[in-house]
Amino acid sequence: MPKPRYLTKSRFKLGMECPTKLFYTGNPLYPDKSIDDSFLLALADGGFQVGELAKHYISGGHEITSTIHAEAERETLELLQQESVIIYEAAIRFESLFIRIDILKKQGNRLELIEVKSKSFHSDDEELPFLTARGALSSSWKPYLYDIAFQAHVLKRAMPDHEIHSCLMIADKGAKCPTDGLNQKFRVKKDHRNRKMVKVAATLSAEDLSVPLLAVIPVDEYVGMVWSGSGTDDFAERGFEGTIAWLAEAYEKNVKIASAPGGKCRDCSFTCSDEELLTVLFAMPGSISLLNREFSRTSALCGH
Repeated sequence: MPKPRYLTKSRFKLGMECPTKLFYTGNPLYPDKSIDDSFLLALADGGFQVGELAKHYISGGHEITSTIHAEAERETLELLQQESVIIYEAAIRFESLFIRIDILKKQGNRLELIEVKSKSFHSDDEELPFLTARGALSSSWKPYLYDIAFQAHVLKRAMPDHEIHSCLMIADKGAKCPTDGLNQKFRVKKDHRNRKMVKVAATLSAEDLSVPLLAVIPVDEYVGMVWSGSGTDDFAERGFEGTIAWLAEAYEKNVKIASAPGGKCRDCSFTCSDEELLTVLFAMPGSISLLNREFSRTSALCGH
């Protein structure tokens, strides 16, 4: 049975950057250079550490560790039968849309979706940074707001009888760390499956956590703006839900969306030299037959 092709939050983000990338992602013929980008990998490590720290501020939760979609979804739904529960990496699916929520809190009929990001703000500022002076969504915060708006959309569709609230949990530059070397107590390691994880030092203390360095900020207002398309023209053509449906269908059917070329194409992570492409092709099982098929197809199109 073929593996389901779900539009996840990371794929939605990729599709918003450039819908053509949805066809390339995960395709061995199109190596993704960002996977080997040391700077991006360092940022990702920081994200893992912040995510683990968030669990210590919102403690007592159950973590869904399975990477199998159906199994993770089943475990999540079982936990949601409880009147009150906190779930880390909750797996929620609606049709061909699938998300893993960093922290999901359930209290009766109320669901609080908390997306943890390593991005920061300053709590001493009078205004939150999500809007420009003209009331539009800030370009630097759009990807984060689109991300959580997508998750809230999926959660709302999957659990329509519940009250959905969305929050960002981000670093507060106005908070002062109560102890030295806190970051050293959250080490990024790899497990037996070579997956990244965070190993928390046994010396982590109540004093370390006495001053929250991460702030939980309600963003329902901004999610509503994304849903309605106010403050942004990114969904002018199809609307927010229509854009999701468009991207989901293209990814599910493995259809390439042809985007208009632009300046962003220059730095596309799915570009490679002829030598790099040949290296990838010859490393693939059945690469010779694949090359022969492609040559035959190209010759037929050219009339040879």
